[in-house]
Amino acid sequence: MKRILLIPFVLIISYSFSQVQIWNDDFNGTAGDWDLTLQPGPNDANANIWKISDEEGGVAPPGCGVAGNGNNTLHVTCQGPVCAGTGAIYFAGDGGGLGFPGATDIRAAYTVPISTIGETNLELVFDWIGVGQAGQDFAEIEYSIDGGTSWNVIWTQTPGATCGGGQGEWAEVTANLPVAAENQADLRFAFHWVNDNDGAGTDPSFAVNNLRLFAAGTPSGPTADFTASSYDICEGDCIDFTDNSTGTNVSAWSWTFNGGTPNSSNSQDPTNVCFAAAGTYDVTLTVTDDNGTDDVTQQINVTTCGSGPTADFTASSYDICEGDCIDFTDNSTGTNVSAWSWTFNGGTPNSSNSQDPTNVCFAAAGTYDVTLTVTDDNGTDDITQQINVANCGSGPTANFTASSTNICEGDCIDLSDNSVGTNISDWDWSFNGGTPASSSDQNPTNICYSTAGTYDITLTVTDDNGTDDITQSITVTSCTSNPPIADFSVDTSIVCKGDCISFTDLSTGNPTSWNWTFEEGSPSSSTEQNPSQVCFDSVGTFDVTLTVSNANGTDQSTTSITVLDLPEVQGFGDTIIDIGGSAELSASYSGFGDFYWDPADNIDCDVCLDVIATPYLTTTYYPTLVGPNGCIGRDTVLVIVNFEEIIDVPSAFSPNGDGLNDKLYVKGIGIVRIEFNIFNRYGQLVYSSDDIDEGWDGTLNGEELNQGVFVYTLKYDLINGQSGEKSGNVTLVK
Repeated sequence: MKRILLIPFVLIISYSFSQVQIWNDDFNGTAGDWDLTLQPGPNDANANIWKISDEEGGVAPPGCGVAGNGNNTLHVTCQGPVCAGTGAIYFAGDGGGLGFPGATDIRAAYTVPISTIGETNLELVFDWIGVGQAGQDFAEIEYSIDGGTSWNVIWTQTPGATCGGGQGEWAEVTANLPVAAENQADLRFAFHWVNDNDGAGTDPSFAVNNLRLFAAGTPSGPTADFTASSYDICEGDCIDFTDNSTGTNVSAWSWTFNGGTPNSSNSQDPTNVCFAAAGTYDVTLTVTDDNGTDDVTQQINVTTCGSGPTADFTASSYDICEGDCIDFTDNSTGTNVSAWSWTFNGGTPNSSNSQDPTNVCFAAAGTYDVTLTVTDDNGTDDITQQINVANCGSGPTANFTASSTNICEGDCIDLSDNSVGTNISDWDWSFNGGTPASSSDQNPTNICYSTAGTYDITLTVTDDNGTDDITQSITVTSCTSNPPIADFSVDTSIVCKGDCISFTDLSTGNPTSWNWTFEEGSPSSSTEQNPSQVCFDSVGTFDVTLTVSNANGTDQSTTSITVLDLPEVQGFGDTIIDIGGSAELSASYSGFGDFYWDPADNIDCDVCLDVIATPYLTTTYYPTLVGPNGCIGRDTVLVIVNFEEIIDVPSAFSPNGDGLNDKLYVKGIGIVRIEFNIFNRYGQLVYSSDDIDEGWDGTLNGEELNQGVFVYTLKYDLINGQSGEKSGNVTLVK
């Protein structure tokens, strides 16, 4: 007889709740919502304290601790004569025998009620670093549901991980709240730090950032959030705002800027909001989505700074054609502004130390940054503006120079055509008051003027695309038999060692010869009327003398050039790495100044001496030091990258909303451009993108597609200039 074994099957069904964020705090603009001074127990004179600042800057896990990155955190730090630094460092006490007791029992509490009415399954997620001393010097996270009268512990610090050099390594932690915290009108959080004064402990103490409270369920509306480009500014400064709100089809943004100009905006990311007067001002953002509205308010602190210059300038034109040249005018303010450093990205020349540089030319179409850095008695400041260069192709640009624009009666001049265009074929000159009165030569010579006065010279040029004209004037005077008067100007009288400057003759009386001497300059002398590229490689104050002569005599003028020394900086760490690898670079310098790495791309801290660089291509890094005098010292560190082509597309993905493989992305390293297309089995294009960060979510025109196999094609360009193509199949799994 056959026996049938019946095996009961148990269907196990698990339920998970989608978590939605109901509250957050990243400590930027919210310091007023925290009480950092609560003392549950006794605190000695050298007790640790809580502080909100970027002296311990927030970093996305698992990054290493940094300072001064503009991302505030709440952290435990030290105070008084025993305090040896800033950030998440602490005084562990004197062990009871040195006269500097540091026992600590202090709480930082959030003072604004958080409503959890109707919310369940609460989780507090946060980022933190810290070591301290296990069971002796540590932090606890507490919650209260009675306005802060009583507190309950939900998480206790144990020594965390560290990076090389002893910096803390940031980590993310999730702390589950008990049922007692649900359906409360006044939920609050606090951070409680204790230190037993035994003198033992390890930095960092404790720092926390990016608090997020989640609850189960579907959001009933948007969550308003934003960041400002700066929360602490000076009077007259302007800042930008970035919307970080979340919701279902957020469609409207309403900003109010108390004390700002403008005082409101409906843009998603408003820019150039300026605050004229010192004070603390509320900025409120209200957002609307398919399910309702929400608002958030942060504060901007405006102070009367009064320290350092304010860099500013104007260009003679901001929209030009290829080959055009423009002038720049310094409008900076400060106390005895003494140095100007210009950089012209894409321009010729590409830099200048003149206060008002002229004739800066741009040959190729594009958008280029122009940066001015100024130095005064109190410090430095810089400003960057952009020049738009277009491929105009709409006719020539007439231009010319005269051998002289100030002459005597009876003198003759020559004209030089400097026009640009496409196959210029005709030059039409008119010389008002001159002999001859006109010419069709490209570069006419021996144009003479017999009578004193001011006369126009007009040049009209014609090329394949049209015509253009320009008019300049010359001045003819009735000269007497007097010797010349020497005079000249210089780009700048204060330069850095190794800089080169130009000199312009301003002498009157029609000199016929010019003799220049440049003390400690290279060259040391010149007979040009307007010598340029005179370089100074010695530090000190040196005389420049111009002697001019004509048939009636000579005259001389002398001025001084001050040459400042460059700061000394050295770089170390030349190496070879594989793509995706990292290199340890370091630098050192003596004296004072502002240090940075250039370029800052793919460096973990561009103002630190010891850094980790992860370039995709072979890169020369320049450790750079800007001295107090505005001069710049540099060294080089070369990182050679063995580039390897790594690019692929996964063979399957599952857009089911579980947060895992919900989108299909192109994967790889060093990708700068893609053309990614996906087709169904009928050859219909269902997805196309050139954005590597977008990814396909398995839909077509907003409708979810059925499970199946799809075909993709991929064209790509890599950062090293290589390109290629791929194709294959991908399975959509439900």
